[in-house]
Amino acid sequence: VSSINPDHPAAKNRMIYVNQRLHALPSSFKGVFLKNQPFSKPLIYALFNDMKQPHKELQDDSIYNFAERRFGKEIADYAISPMICGICAGDAKEISVKFLMKT
Repeated sequence: VSSINPDHPAAKNRMIYVNQRLHALPSSFKGVFLKNQPFSKPLIYALFNDMKQPHKELQDDSIYNFAERRFGKEIADYAISPMICGICAGDAKEISVKFLMKT
């Protein structure tokens, strides 16, 4: 395993794999205002979606359901679910928010 110097341009690249293709995520704040594949809208819409959602008192919820409700299906499918799979080696639809926040 080779490490990359944090100053190297490659260290700033963040990619997600969707539909057999790599897609670059925004590397700057300005990028969240632009439409980036595979997302159908600029990522800033996910933040606005979160802010307009009423906060519900739930006993427990899956990470996937929480992300889908707060940020939208695309964010849950393309970002949160793969991230949880990599961190926890499990399905985001099965892992509870309550359990994950305790560990």
